[in-house]
Amino acid sequence: MGLLILVILLSIYPTKSFLKLRKTKTELSQPLPEATWIQFILRIELVLLLLILFLAILTANGMRF
Repeated sequence: MGLLILVILLSIYPTKSFLKLRKTKTELSQPLPEATWIQFILRIELVLLLLILFLAILTANGMRF
């Protein structure tokens, strides 16, 4: 449960950035300065989601935490 809450909290910043970009509706000729930071956060989220799936499989097989 804690990992899922962490993923949700991590997704707030990229979501706000995408909504702000969508609100401006401008064509970008170059990437945003915070694009690398957003990519890093999204990769962390993906790793955490994979960890949640892995732990769910272990729990289904009878391993206790």
